[in-house]
Parts: sequence; C-alpha cells; structure tokens
Amino acid sequence: MSSTKKHKYSSKVSSLAYASLNILLALAVFGTIYVTNSPIFALLLVALGKWRILSVRPRFWVANILSNLVDIIVGVSFALLIWLSGGYMILQLGLTVLHIVWLLFIKQRSKYTYAVIQAGTALFLGLVTLSLIAYSWDSFYFVAVVWVITYASARHVASRYEGISTNLYAIAAATVCAELGWISYYWMIAYTVPGLAAIKV
Repeated sequence: MSSTKKHKYSSKVSSLAYASLNILLALAVFGTIYVTNSPIFALLLVALGKWRILSVRPRFWVANILSNLVDIIVGVSFALLIWLSGGYMILQLGLTVLHIVWLLFIKQRSKYTYAVIQAGTALFLGLVTLSLIAYSWDSFYFVAVVWVITYASARHVASRYEGISTNLYAIAAATVCAELGWISYYWMIAYTVPGLAAIKV
C-alpha cells in the first residue's frame, strides 16, 4: 500500500473514530439522564469531553477555556434541556439528535459563517436554558451568567477579525447584554407548562 493510500485510510479511520465518539458522547448524555433522572453525570461527561483543555501547561488553561467556551455552553445547555424535558422521550431524543448535529457538523467548522452559527447557537441555547432554570436565582448570579454567555459568543465572532481588540468588543457586547438581562430578569414570570413540571416559561 502506497504512503498516499495509507494516509487516506488513516484519515478515514480517524474521521470515523471521531464521529463515533461524538455520537457515543451525545447518547451517553441522554442515557445517564434517562437512567438517573439527574443532569450531574451528563454534565460530568460534557466536562470529560473537554479534557484536552487541561492537557497542556497551566499557563495555557485560560486561553484554552476561552476558545472552547462556546462549545462548553452548548454542551451544558443540551444536557440541562434534555434533563428538563424528562418524561417526554420524543423531545429528549430530538434534543439528542440536535446535539449530534452540533458535534458532527457545526462544532468543528472554522469558516466565518459557521463561527457566527456557533456563536448564535451558544447564545440562544445558553440564554434559553438559563431562563428555564434560573428564574428564581438572585439577580446577580443571573446577570453574571448572561455576561459569560454573551461574552463567549461575541468573542467567538470578534476573534475572526484582524486588527481589532477582540476582548474589548466582547466585553462591550457582554456588558450591554448583561444590562438587558438584568432588566429582563425583573420582567420574567415563570409559568408551569401542563405535563412538563420541570419546565417553566
């Protein structure tokens, strides 16, 4: 077998292994929630899936966490949304399929269009999940999480531009959104959805 064919074969095997592991991760997140009726083990799986963040020297940890923050937000959001949908298998399976789509077809893309989609997904899922679970939190914690979600999303897009201060733009966007989050917190009223006791809108 020529070196070119070996390289193609190795590439296909690596791609298949990557896809299989990501599908297993999404199914494991669903499975642990279905069995335990708790998001704890699912969140641990999401964290373990990001082990490479801390596999380098400690001085690189902050940079790695920031660059992976969008994916972390999406992973945590899917885990919590699946848990909140307990008792509705179709909804849980639908969220699991969307989680797989994220892992296989969106997460790894690097083009600008996909960067915007990735940031938008993190922003939407993060804020929706936060609103569903944090309506009774103290406003400080609610606003703080809004700031983190919007900072990560803005930074993810701003980092694609050259010649601008990524952190400055991200902090400015996050601060504005946090102020809006503070206002919306006091306007938020939680209603129980019939048949979905865990979810309040």
